[in-house]
Amino acid sequence: MEFAIFLPAVLTAYYCLSHRAQNVLIILVSFLFYGWWDWRFCGLLLFLTLLNYFSALVVHSESPHRRVYLWVNITGNLAVLGFFKYYNFFVQSFATALSHLGLHPYLPVLHIILPIGVSFYTFQMMGYTIDVYKGRIPATREFIPIAAFMSFFPLLLSGPIERAERMIPQFQKPRIADSQMVASGLLLMFIGFFKKIAIADAISPEVDKVFSHVASAPWPELVGGLWFYTIQIYCDFSGYTDIARGVGRLFGFKIMLNFNQPYFATNIGEFWRRWHISLSTWLRDYLYIPLGGSRGGVFKTYRNLMLTMVLCGLWHGANWTFVIWGTLHGIYLCCYRLLSGKAGDKSTQKPRSMIATEAIKVCSIILTFNLVALAWLFFRAQGMAEAIIYLKGIILLQGQCENYLFYFWRLAFFVGLVLMIDIPQYLKNDHTVMLEWPWGLQGVAYGLMVILMILLAPGNEIPFIYFQF
Repeated sequence: MEFAIFLPAVLTAYYCLSHRAQNVLIILVSFLFYGWWDWRFCGLLLFLTLLNYFSALVVHSESPHRRVYLWVNITGNLAVLGFFKYYNFFVQSFATALSHLGLHPYLPVLHIILPIGVSFYTFQMMGYTIDVYKGRIPATREFIPIAAFMSFFPLLLSGPIERAERMIPQFQKPRIADSQMVASGLLLMFIGFFKKIAIADAISPEVDKVFSHVASAPWPELVGGLWFYTIQIYCDFSGYTDIARGVGRLFGFKIMLNFNQPYFATNIGEFWRRWHISLSTWLRDYLYIPLGGSRGGVFKTYRNLMLTMVLCGLWHGANWTFVIWGTLHGIYLCCYRLLSGKAGDKSTQKPRSMIATEAIKVCSIILTFNLVALAWLFFRAQGMAEAIIYLKGIILLQGQCENYLFYFWRLAFFVGLVLMIDIPQYLKNDHTVMLEWPWGLQGVAYGLMVILMILLAPGNEIPFIYFQF
């Protein structure tokens, strides 16, 4: 309800101001937006903004120590992220390792509150400084556009992790949201709220129920719970992204696409080109390629893939389950690269019939979906012990295989809701394709979505899953 008051009030003031004043307003309301959760972390946001603003100016200069300054900036950003997010994780892991050697040192654990969205805005700010150093963009001496970009409230909590080369020019010039941008922005927000409320939040109790008794749940329920969570996290995160992109359009900004029907991917490489695109491209450009990418031979390529995905897992959270999640995706990518390399030249293969081609495509989508679902187990589990018990229950066909027809019909219902949104977008490669529909069809679709949100909404507020990162 606070956001329902906040957004119209800010938009009204925004379009009453000049371009420069609009940027100042964005900074002020973004800090208000962030400080509404905990005002103390506004200081952290300001510190990182100043750090990256001045670092970019220094690395853009002709100083022979540019590289040193860059590493000081990277160290500073990662030190902030590491302290708030990983201090206790590494201390506890180190203490556990020493205890196996018979040593029991006193290593203090701090009661640290994790600043919401710190992983997202740290990477976004750091990317700006690195881009300046690489010569991709010039350093901007005007502080206001830079500060507005680094604190822009739709991106602040869960991304997308935008690039300075895309966004800063938009902050530097006047913006006008025409009728098409407003219509598409409102539609994206509407779709985002539908995904969050009618699908992700409605599924959440089912997922929580399964994960609350993994030791006794029958194996069909464990499998179904994993599929439910696979849908939940997609609709929860992509729903937030749709809302963020929609809000950005109301202010006249074009924010990058972050999800592009990832569960329609036919292989794991395509999945990562469609899932959390802003993070996957960030890791590719700022980690995988600097490590050497696919240059330097097969071994180094696989090493770079594994290291990138393990760090991707660690970025998501300070827990060994996230490391396993990243490791699994690294193994998937290495196996896919190995198998696709052995497939040979497709030009020498016999052409398949259309039916065979489509059948193979469908099977590939199903296989990729289930590989991703398996990895989500470690993402959702509270610890390694729970994940192992869960996996063991499925492998050993735990419990009585009773009539779970209604359970899987419920799952099919929510899959249908996802497909209702994703299939039209996929076929037209346009996330606002509904605007092209006849008015009558649009009215039916919007009315049905509103009714479903009312009927399926849980009685309690459920935070976005990625707020914890």
